[in-house]
Amino acid sequence: MNRQTPLLWPIPQEVTLRDDALPLGQAIIAVPPGARDADLAPARLLADMLADDFGLTVPIVQGEPPVGKTPIRIAIAGRRGAGRTPSSLPGQAE
Repeated sequence: MNRQTPLLWPIPQEVTLRDDALPLGQAIIAVPPGARDADLAPARLLADMLADDFGLTVPIVQGEPPVGKTPIRIAIAGRRGAGRTPSSLPGQAE
């Protein structure tokens, strides 16, 4: 892996770095309202990985997260409710 390759895939469009821990016990996975199966697939994958790796059940919520919960927002770039589509992806010649 070279220094140009991102450590996260897909490349996050927004990341917040903090000095404290992410309390997954209060987390929910938030997807845009009206998300289709293709939009829900990455959210379901993350929920399954958290369950398998850590034994945590993190619910998936469409639309705004409930008050008091920590949202992990998942959306496909370029679709409604998501950020911009990246101009290039890892491994593409520039």
